[in-house]
Amino acid sequence: MLGLGLSGGSAEAAPARGFHEAVKEIVDHHIDEAAVGPALDAGLVEIVGRLDPHSYVLNPEQRALQKRAAAAGVTTGLSIAQHDGSLRVAGVVPSSPAAAAGIEVGERVVSIDGATRFDSAAVANLALFGDAGDRHRVVLRNGAAPPRTVELELVPRQRVAVVESQVLEHAGMRVGVVCIHAFWNGTGEAVRRALVQMRASGVQSVVLDLRENPGGVLDEALVVADALVDRGVLMRSRGRHGRILREELAHAAGTDTTTRVVVLVDRHTASAAELLAMTLRDHKRAVVIGERTYGKGTVQE
Repeated sequence: MLGLGLSGGSAEAAPARGFHEAVKEIVDHHIDEAAVGPALDAGLVEIVGRLDPHSYVLNPEQRALQKRAAAAGVTTGLSIAQHDGSLRVAGVVPSSPAAAAGIEVGERVVSIDGATRFDSAAVANLALFGDAGDRHRVVLRNGAAPPRTVELELVPRQRVAVVESQVLEHAGMRVGVVCIHAFWNGTGEAVRRALVQMRASGVQSVVLDLRENPGGVLDEALVVADALVDRGVLMRSRGRHGRILREELAHAAGTDTTTRVVVLVDRHTASAAELLAMTLRDHKRAVVIGERTYGKGTVQE
């Protein structure tokens, strides 16, 4: 057994110094050397999970699975996030297996393939990955209704339309509607192509529908913003003490500055989708209509 007392010091330096001292004592002196590694891993998960609702730790096996899943290009169309202390459905792509199963945004995720506890939403999302054709059993609960079980198949992302567009006639005008259900690799270019085609067909007003969009790849949202904003800062992230970590500027080439834009949002619009709506609003490039959005103002790296 070890009895540890953390040393004092300045308010800012003491916690880090005391923590390092305690870890060194454990590594150097605990009687069961084999137990030290797993204990420190579990402690790291707990520490990072307490920083904010969106930070997480992946072990080497989970990180390898994440890379493999990204390269495989398959999906169930279901996105999970942490909300109010539980795992919730954050997004459902309409043309996906998750949509076909009747899953709704906001439902609580009770279990995935029998597992009921996950260190983070990121780990829960990893549990849904695999190879094309693999199936996962997901138990969900919507409010006070009894839990229900659905089976989701992993399908190639090409079979799932993450961007849907159409042109509507209203009061003698042609209005383009672009629904962006998430930001995956290639989403930005798909939206850009849709906007170009709409302008060529005589569309003068466009509705960007970001409702129930949980976000995704930040750079893809920036591609959309850059297609509609010709100058200024599209995104600026700051770290500790306000230090600028990243700044992305608009490019004038190929920018549409004349088409009128309305952005639709709701309480499930999150992350990269929020950034896009905010950027277009701040540059007075769009009117944003809807509910107060999810409120994820952080970037994970």
